[in-house]
Amino acid sequence: MKFKDLEHLNKLTIKQALFVEEYVRNGMNGGDAAGVAGYNGSKATLYCQARKLLQKKVVRDALAEITRQSMDAAQVTVERILADLELAKSEAMIPKADANGNMRRELGSFLKATELQGKYLKMFSDKVEITGSVSTSHDLSNVPTDVLNKMLKLYEKANKTSK
Repeated sequence: MKFKDLEHLNKLTIKQALFVEEYVRNGMNGGDAAGVAGYNGSKATLYCQARKLLQKKVVRDALAEITRQSMDAAQVTVERILADLELAKSEAMIPKADANGNMRRELGSFLKATELQGKYLKMFSDKVEITGSVSTSHDLSNVPTDVLNKMLKLYEKANKTSK
């Protein structure tokens, strides 16, 4: 893939475009990329400049486009990743000789691949997603404000003691 052909790079200054290209090329080391792009200063100054560049929407858009096109070129898809995990699980179960000549299976690799498949399927979600609305059959619009405030204080006090 040629970076110069990407649409978002045309919206960048020359230094910004050089920064984006080097940032992707060098494994996302911002300070080094800023130096190669022609920004001057100490190592700390270059990292600060990189942080400023990465906060610019036009730079983030260019990086997103490069990432998307790189993934397209590498044909990274959910199906492929899941197939690779299944292959890793199969290979992990093939007995291999360890340093002592004992035959062992790589159960850690098998479990990790299984875990990643489960995470994709949201089987082990730490967060519970709740959708919908909550309604009450009590109309509180006629309750005096001082009474509502007292109720709120009692509620807050009850929640503090229960924690």
